[in-house]
Amino acid sequence: MSHTSKPPDGARRFEGESLLGARFVNVELGQARFASSSLDGARFEGGSMSRVRVKNTTLVGLDVDDIDAKASRIANADFSSLSLTDAKLAHAELRDIDAEKLVLTDAKLAGARLEDIDGSGLSLSDANLSGAKLENVDLSRAALSNMKLAGASLKNCDLSGLTLTDATLAGAILEDVNAAGCTLTDAKLTGARLLDVDLADAVLEDANLSGARLRNVDLRNVVLEDCNISGLTLDGIRIDELWEKARAERGSGTQRKS
Repeated sequence: MSHTSKPPDGARRFEGESLLGARFVNVELGQARFASSSLDGARFEGGSMSRVRVKNTTLVGLDVDDIDAKASRIANADFSSLSLTDAKLAHAELRDIDAEKLVLTDAKLAGARLEDIDGSGLSLSDANLSGAKLENVDLSRAALSNMKLAGASLKNCDLSGLTLTDATLAGAILEDVNAAGCTLTDAKLTGARLLDVDLADAVLEDANLSGARLRNVDLRNVVLEDCNISGLTLDGIRIDELWEKARAERGSGTQRKS
């Protein structure tokens, strides 16, 4: 039987405990502390885990259903192959997490902070990360269709080779991001800022780049098809104006020949 301590503030503490296969049904665990413990095979149904702290804890086979874990802090944990579909993790902090093959489909991560995460194979389709901050996150080979990143900040992240369909990045800031070879279809990048981003060999189809600002971006062999580039600037130069000027000059040249 696992021992728990209950400090004066009412938050439960699980330190060095084995909760292998434990079941928590509608249990209020707000502000609980899990440190150097095992939650392998545990099941949480309902209840609250808001502001919970998890550190150096194993979560292999963890089963979570309808849990509210907003504003939680999780560090040095193995989340690989877990399913956290529709998880409520708004304003949560996830650091130094192994998230390979983690399923966060339709998860609520608005305002969350993700740092030092191996997320190759991670599923974030339909997830809401509006206003989130991602730093040193590997999203190569992740599933990110219809992901919402409006107003988010991505720094030193790997998006190389990804296919992002209907992703929302309006007002987002991308800095030191590797997006080489990625495909952005129906992506919304209105007002986004890209700084030191590698977009070499990328394909943008039906993307909205209106008002986006690009600085020191590698655009070698990039392909733009049916994109909205109104107000798009590259190193301070209006690309839409250059495009219109080139079209006008091409048109006048054709008329002179005729």
